[in-house]
Amino acid sequence: MSFVSVAALGGYANLDPQFTFWVNLTGVALWFCFDSTTRNGRLGAWALLGFACGMGFMTKGFLAWLLPVLIALPYAIWQKRFRELLGYGLVAVVVAIAVSLPWALAVHLQEPDYWNFFFWHEHIQRFAGDDAQHAEPFWYYLPLLIAFCLPWVALLPSTLKQAWQEKRAAKTAFLLLWLLMPLAFFSLAKGKLPSYIMPCLLPLALLMGHTLADKLAQARGRVLRINGWLNLVIGVVALLALTWFQLKKPVYEHGSETLSLVLVFVFLFGWIVANLLQASRPLRLWAAPVVGSWLLVALVPAALPHSVVYNKTPDQFIIDHLQELSQTSALLSNDLGAASALAWRVKRPDVTLYNTVGEVKYGLAFDDAAHHKVDTTQVQQWMSDARKHGAVGVVMRVKGDDELAEVDLLPKDGKRYEQGNIVILVFPQVAP
Repeated sequence: MSFVSVAALGGYANLDPQFTFWVNLTGVALWFCFDSTTRNGRLGAWALLGFACGMGFMTKGFLAWLLPVLIALPYAIWQKRFRELLGYGLVAVVVAIAVSLPWALAVHLQEPDYWNFFFWHEHIQRFAGDDAQHAEPFWYYLPLLIAFCLPWVALLPSTLKQAWQEKRAAKTAFLLLWLLMPLAFFSLAKGKLPSYIMPCLLPLALLMGHTLADKLAQARGRVLRINGWLNLVIGVVALLALTWFQLKKPVYEHGSETLSLVLVFVFLFGWIVANLLQASRPLRLWAAPVVGSWLLVALVPAALPHSVVYNKTPDQFIIDHLQELSQTSALLSNDLGAASALAWRVKRPDVTLYNTVGEVKYGLAFDDAAHHKVDTTQVQQWMSDARKHGAVGVVMRVKGDDELAEVDLLPKDGKRYEQGNIVILVFPQVAP
């Protein structure tokens, strides 16, 4: 819970934190599946595993079933307990199916093609397709895993060394499999995002905690002292960088964002002081970096620059102009996030996508959805036709030259509102 990555990603509004919870629960349950000494204890652990798999599946798909198998299969073979895995594993399978089946049937009855999309497009293609979204190289997660260990990065080499030396111990071997097998699988996948490896952080934290406990018991504080100084340097560099940018190219607007800037400085000063305490008294104040992480959770979300908030959450900006947008007869957007916020707020599903498809590419390929998209060669004719039937509302995300070119293709007589990189345009109706 002191990992900066968990603190940051845990508060981000997507499915990865929830999915991580269920995957972590499968890992915990799986350990008790093998470690329990009574029949009832094992049955309960396997049932809990099945429940977590079912809930994880409904959160984000088949990975919730695959990841425990990647851990359990090699561990059971190594422990010569493969027959036990097959026998008791049926309990988990039955429970997982019982949890998932009502939802799966309801989805199938509503949209029979869903499973084709969900399995082949969202799983197989994302894993192995040449056109997988968020494609990254094989080694993408290795530097990220190091960064995700903050504020305990200096402990990582000692942790990996000790884990390798103790790899024949059942507990350590299980945690290594829990860490390395999902990491290898996600590294093999073509599509990658930083939050995908969040399920790897719990076993890593447990291994780190084991190493830390040993160092404290042996009164060996050198690594902890190095860790404190490393975090302190990171904090000082961040403080100097923010100060330089604020003087040369302000990140925070003067006046309206003074409180946010003060909160950031409070966090950075707190981070520096906390890690200075660890560096100066590594054995007595070894847990001081946790305070820095807690300050991040408490202060940084409220201290984000308005530009970041506006760019990540266009919803509020749309609310500010909801009356004008609600009176339009056609809606257009070049960004899926902005389009979904627009559709939600005006309570209409008829938002046309402008020169973007992204994660709705599959659905837009259907004949009855073709009218929901236009490209740069069609947009002027689309605007001309749409304005004959009423006013047109446009929500654009403008981050670079490509988006500027998209805006330039639109008419020039509309009302224009800007906030961060979000632009709202409202064009009046023209005579047929």
